Amino acid sequence: MPVPTPPQSATATASPRSLRLGLDVGALYIHGVLLDPWDRVVARGERQHQGEVLSATRKMLAEWVNAVPISAAAVVGNQAPAVASALG
Repeated sequence: MPVPTPPQSATATASPRSLRLGLDVGALYIHGVLLDPWDRVVARGERQHQGEVLSATRKMLAEWVNAVPISAAAVVGNQAPAVASALG
């Protein structure tokens, strides 16, 4: 994954290697996005969980988290409480 380049207005304190994760865990699919410190989408994906919400979420996260450090995460959707509890 390439290291994002900051826009002209970015502050010098933001780390380009630290990304934020957003997950929308719904009844059928998990949608995910990684944002750089300048709110640009670095990666996005979706995965049908077929009722195996935690397993599918862990697989998606394993693909992304191993690539770069995640500084913050947010989980939304009707399956969010279960995922947030399991993942800490």
